[in-house]
Amino acid sequence: TIPKISQSSEDMIPTEIPEWIKNNAKWWADDLISDVDFVKGIQHLVKQGIIQVN
Repeated sequence: TIPKISQSSEDMIPTEIPEWIKNNAKWWADDLISDVDFVKGIQHLVKQGIIQVN
């Protein structure tokens, strides 16, 4: 059984991902930056309200 997941209209508001975090993701995948530095970037996005964690 697959549970039904509903989304509110708030959840569907598109947000542009900053270019710098896309670069960080690529650098992290290529082992050019550490896990710690990558996580710091994600934490910054959360603090700025760009990413919401429930």
